[in-house]
Amino acid sequence: EHLVASGVADPARISVAGTSRGGFLAFQAAAGNPRIRAVAAFAPVTDLIALREFAGQDKNPLVQRLALMNAADKLAGRAAWLTIGDHDERVGTDKAVAFAEALKRAAGKKKLETRVDLHVVPAPGHASLPEWHDQAAQWFLQTVGSTVRVLPEAGNPLAVPCAIFPSAGKEGQKPGLVIHLYGHGGSHADFNLMRPSYDRLRQALRQAGYMIVVPDLGPSHWMNARAVATLDAVIAGLTKSGEVDARRVHLLGTSMGAGSGLIYAGRRPDSVRSVCAIFPMTDLAAWTAERPDWLGPIAQAQGLAPAQAAAALRDLSPLQHAADLAKLPVFLLHGEADTVVPVHHSRDLAAALRVAGGRVVYHEVPGGGHDDGIATDWQEALFRHILDADAHQQATQHSQGMKTSRTPSRPIETCRQGSTETIGLANNQQGCAYEL
Repeated sequence: EHLVASGVADPARISVAGTSRGGFLAFQAAAGNPRIRAVAAFAPVTDLIALREFAGQDKNPLVQRLALMNAADKLAGRAAWLTIGDHDERVGTDKAVAFAEALKRAAGKKKLETRVDLHVVPAPGHASLPEWHDQAAQWFLQTVGSTVRVLPEAGNPLAVPCAIFPSAGKEGQKPGLVIHLYGHGGSHADFNLMRPSYDRLRQALRQAGYMIVVPDLGPSHWMNARAVATLDAVIAGLTKSGEVDARRVHLLGTSMGAGSGLIYAGRRPDSVRSVCAIFPMTDLAAWTAERPDWLGPIAQAQGLAPAQAAAALRDLSPLQHAADLAKLPVFLLHGEADTVVPVHHSRDLAAALRVAGGRVVYHEVPGGGHDDGIATDWQEALFRHILDADAHQQATQHSQGMKTSRTPSRPIETCRQGSTETIGLANNQQGCAYEL
C-alpha cells in the first residue's frame, strides 16, 4: 500500500514471485490480496506435509488448512506460472501438478478466464535454474502489461491518472484507441477489463494495434459534466498529439461505465467510432424507480435534487438519444437474469436503435447475471465488433471519395442468444450475423 500510495508502484501491475517456500508464500499472499494479478513460483512448496520438517503432522489442522489446494478458489482467475523439476522429491512434483490443475478447475467452476502455465522440466532434484527466471520475466511482461500515465498532461485542470495498455501492433502504424469505462466503485487501478473474463480481448486488441486507456473519472461519476469534459480532454490529448488514430476511437463500458459510455457517445457521436456496452442501464429514470437505492448517488453525481431528478434523468438516458446513437455501431451484452440492471434496458435500447436505422448487435445470455463472467464467451464477438466498425468506416470513406460517413449501409438485426436466426461464433456462441 505504501509503494502504491507513494507512486513507486503501479497498482494495475502488482505481481509476486518466489522459490520453494517463497513460492508457497507468494501464492498465499495472492490468495489474501486480490490486487496481486500474477504469481510465478519456482519449484514451489504446495503442501507443507510434503516437507520432511513436517513429518508426522499430516493430522495437524493448521498444516492441512495451509495446503495451497485450499486456496485455489481464492486464486481462481489469477495468472500463475509454475516451473518444477520432473523428479523433485523435496516438495513433490506431483503435488505441484495437482495444484496447477486445481487452479484451472476453480476458474472453470466460476466461469473465469485463467492463465495457468505449468512447466515440468528435466532438472536435478530440488532445483531452480537461471533460465526459469528469464522465462518467467518474459511471462510477467506479457501477462501484466499496463502502465499508468496522467492524461491529457500533468498540470491540466482535467488531468487524471489512466491505466494504459500500449498497442503491440506493427511498428510505425498509428494505433486505434479503446477507452474502457469501469463499473461503479472502480478506478484506473481497479477496473472490469483487468479481470480474467477479458484477458483474451485485451490481448487481441493490443495485438491488432489498439491502445487501451482506462481514465479515472471517479468511483461514481455517472458521466456527469466533469466526466464528459475529462473524457473530451483525454481523447483530444491522445488524438491531437498523433499518438492514436482519431478515426478509430471506441468505448467499451461495463455497468455504470456501459450506461455512461452510451451517454457520452450520444453526445459525441462524431468523436467515437463504436460503443460496446455490457449490462448497461439505458433509462435512468426507470432504473432508479426499479432500484431506488441508486437514485441518491446518481442525483448527487449529476448535481440534482433527488425529488426533482426524474425528468432530468429521463432526458439524460441513452434511450432518449437513440437517433444520435444510431449514427455509430453499438454492441450490447446483457444477462437474462440480471437483478441489478434488468435485461429490458438492453432490449429496449436495441429495439429503439433498430427503429432509428442504427447498426446494433445485441446478445442476451440465458441465466446470466450482473457479472463480468458473462463476457468470457463473447470476447471474440466484442473484438470483431470493434474491428468491423473500423473496416466499415474505411470502406465507406473509400466508396465516397474519402468523405467520412457514419450512416450505415444497412442496419444490423438484433436478436437474443438462442434465436433460430443466429449463426455460430467462437466458442460455440450463438449471436447475430451481420454484413458490412
